[in-house]
Amino acid sequence: MRQTLLITLDFPPRVGGVASYYSSLYGLLPSEKVSVLTCPMEGSDDFDRHQEYEIDRSLPCIEDWNKKAALKLLKAIKNTAKFEILQVGNVLPLGTVAMLSGIPYQVFTHGLDILKPNGLKKILVKKILQKAEKIIANSEFTKSVINSFGINPEKIEIIYPSPRISPAHEDIQVTKNIKEKFNLNQEKIILSVGRLVKRKRFDLLVGAFKKINNTFPETKLFIVGDGPEKDNLTLEKNIYLVPKVTEAELAAFYKICNIFIMTPEELSDGDVEGFGIVYLEAGSFGKPVIGTKSGGVPEAIVDNETGLLIEPDNENELIGAITKLLNDEDLANTLGESGKLRVQNEFTPEIQVTKLKRLM
Repeated sequence: MRQTLLITLDFPPRVGGVASYYSSLYGLLPSEKVSVLTCPMEGSDDFDRHQEYEIDRSLPCIEDWNKKAALKLLKAIKNTAKFEILQVGNVLPLGTVAMLSGIPYQVFTHGLDILKPNGLKKILVKKILQKAEKIIANSEFTKSVINSFGINPEKIEIIYPSPRISPAHEDIQVTKNIKEKFNLNQEKIILSVGRLVKRKRFDLLVGAFKKINNTFPETKLFIVGDGPEKDNLTLEKNIYLVPKVTEAELAAFYKICNIFIMTPEELSDGDVEGFGIVYLEAGSFGKPVIGTKSGGVPEAIVDNETGLLIEPDNENELIGAITKLLNDEDLANTLGESGKLRVQNEFTPEIQVTKLKRLM
């Protein structure tokens, strides 16, 4: 294995699927062979001291990124003989520096990062991908986007994300506290988790739930997350928004829910769900899931096997899918158990990291 440096703007304690994706992989690599260059943030000292590999927090954060920062990084990389290969966590802006460094590099891609750039930025993305030794995609969907740039398919390796929250994170007392806090007894719980952004269409779920709740008055909806769309959600009876949770609290919500739902759609500016790790997290708890036929979601959900897929922006289909699972407990349990087995057999970090080791 070559001496490797991961350069990324997304790394814990930053919250999010991309940051967790990198840390779950790098935590399983030989610590003497890998290092991470990322940006400082609150809580980073505590996180870093618990990792066996080296973490350098001298990378400017995205809001401080400029030409001067890029040149400083390029100089620092060129002046070290330690690393034999670079892995880039953000195709822009970091891919440009890697391309100019003279060191072989590989690029991680997640969908939106290569779909959204246009004009000169799109031309630059294509050049970065063309010159990369390997390109790591988080899904077949993202791979198809890379192929649209005319990239040799043999250069592309799919390494799926793994659930960052699993039953191992559950704390029985925390779960009990959640039930007591929200006075939960025998109600049916619908859960959604994610950053409250437009493409995830939490408004569609809220609208559908309000109609479902008339037929199933004992059902409650919990949305765990925060973001710019929060003020656009009209919360009424039996709808709860939980902006911030600990890992144990999130595990508790997965544990107590009966159905997990997220209904993203692709926006006109290219914003799209590249995969959908939350479906696998729910699956690891044995929960049936409902998602949309959008982006990489159909790879996270096997329709009628681990969950149900509906068309994006279709409230009637969503209501029908929810009703079907609430009325058929056997079907819901079967889908949930199949999802749990699929996560265990295909999506553990240990399975995915073997692919990464081959590239290094």
